[in-house]
Amino acid sequence: MDYTLSTGRDMEEYPSLTFCTNGLQGGDAGHGGWTRLTVNTPNTGATLRIGDNVIELEGLADVSITVFGDWEHIGFKDALVDMGAGVRKLER
Repeated sequence: MDYTLSTGRDMEEYPSLTFCTNGLQGGDAGHGGWTRLTVNTPNTGATLRIGDNVIELEGLADVSITVFGDWEHIGFKDALVDMGAGVRKLER
């Protein structure tokens, strides 16, 4: 069963995030497990960097990264949780 969690606000200048996964599937990528984070960039534009390549995103665009496998799912999820905790500390 797929699990999807989305965040966002009503203002078009705010990005929204979607975390989606089919959960742990019992092994590596060959077992069919995947986890995806999608960022819907704000209408004000953004840049995407892949290595040394920079792509200008104008207007609304979805940017996704997908990892495959159980350990990759756990690592990706844990990294997002840690990132969220770190960002919260910046607000205080």
